[in-house]
Amino acid sequence: MDPYVISTESVHYTAFRDHYLGQPSTGNKDVVYSITPEQVREFHNNHYVGKNIVISGAGEIDGQALASEVSSHFGNVPASRSSEVANSDQPFFTPSLLYQRDDEMLNTCFSVAFVAPSWNDPDFFAMQYFQRIIGEYRIDQFVGEHLNSPHLQYNSFHSWLGKYPDVILHKPFYFTYSDTALFGNFIYGNEMFTPEMAMTPQNHLSTYAQYVLLKIFSSTKQKFSEPEINSSTISCIATTVLRLLLITDGRLLT
Repeated sequence: MDPYVISTESVHYTAFRDHYLGQPSTGNKDVVYSITPEQVREFHNNHYVGKNIVISGAGEIDGQALASEVSSHFGNVPASRSSEVANSDQPFFTPSLLYQRDDEMLNTCFSVAFVAPSWNDPDFFAMQYFQRIIGEYRIDQFVGEHLNSPHLQYNSFHSWLGKYPDVILHKPFYFTYSDTALFGNFIYGNEMFTPEMAMTPQNHLSTYAQYVLLKIFSSTKQKFSEPEINSSTISCIATTVLRLLLITDGRLLT
């Protein structure tokens, strides 16, 4: 299993213990074997409706041709269902600390998360940019830069992590839902730096307000210095636009 997946799912479990958001994304083995065909059909009928579907395209596309194809394939899909959606109550956040032992995992990993604005909150887009400002850290990409001097990097979080030679990977995450969200950091590395990996994700976030303008400049510089657009990038753009349209009811910034 991917340590990132295991760790972030554990964060959901300990944050939302009394809600279905805390359950594994792939389901529970005992429950999966008890699902009936009628339950699958009921789920499909209730959720695969027009208001839950967004279709996005990117690149050299004929808008009228795309609209015609969409109409021919999805024209008969019901716009909505009147049945009540299960598990629609707002999740209750549980501040907690969870330890797990996994003998199959080679190194230690930590995920530290905070309650954050949902996708219906006006700060949703700002939080996405904040995630970009923090950035992803990889030991194979950042430790050797600037003559092995991590403190000379643009990103102060990377500079901090570069002081610990066995911190292998860091990823910020932002899991958004209609009425809540989790924002935080995942860190993976050698157990020798367990205390540092446990404290750094939460302590360093609190310092960002002191130099947010510098961070925005660095993030923008990185964003516009990436490789030129290719077919893979276009596919990613289409997927991103699709997801944002779906969860924001069309409230996209242009």
